Amino acid sequence: MPDAPRNVPGYRADFVDDFKTPLNTAVWGRYEGGPAVGTTSIYRRDNALVHPDATGGDGQLRLSTTQSDGGWSSAGLSTGRGFAAAQGKWAIKAKFDDAPGVGYAFLLYPRGGGWPPEIDIAEGSAMTGAHIMSTMHYGTVSDHRQIQRWLHGVDLTQWHTYGVVINGDVIEFTLDGRVWGKIEHAATPRVPMWLGLQAGVKDCARSTGECLSARTPVSSNISVDWVAHYEKV
Repeated sequence: MPDAPRNVPGYRADFVDDFKTPLNTAVWGRYEGGPAVGTTSIYRRDNALVHPDATGGDGQLRLSTTQSDGGWSSAGLSTGRGFAAAQGKWAIKAKFDDAPGVGYAFLLYPRGGGWPPEIDIAEGSAMTGAHIMSTMHYGTVSDHRQIQRWLHGVDLTQWHTYGVVINGDVIEFTLDGRVWGKIEHAATPRVPMWLGLQAGVKDCARSTGECLSARTPVSSNISVDWVAHYEKV
């Protein structure tokens, strides 16, 4: 498959990972430990690995979710160790195994903490025809607010490029380069933010939408071909 473009109209890449080599741990940190909020699966470091392409092409990052000995494990990682950017354009080329009940989130989080803000580029359940939810979180911890946009009927089992463009007060959510949702608000983040990629089996007691059931496969992957950030020129 083609590599991530180094330049797009009006923007140039200042961070690209095509996953041609083992995971760059100077940039990427992998999560491990107890379950994330809303899931019932713990994070394991080895569930986030770069795998060589079986056809001899470039590698792919895989976030694996598996069941073993009655428990679930999953994966998450972020660029918090090595890259964060204020505004600009983010893009993630990814596809999902058909996995009802396995949740995912591609998100931006402020470097150094201090939530909110947060921008969820895309999140939902990894299943065919699922919706994509995109969110801006703002306000304070005690007065948390959010604005959401929804895109329905996306075949997540096919390769798509999920993205967001942040420019001043405007956030545009994109799929395959096409803007499908927009938020314009004075609280749009202007601080450096890192990219997080997360997966986990959704706990029905704490999550909305599709959650753990007999349809949830015992093993599934989210495959990521590349990620990139572009600064405005």
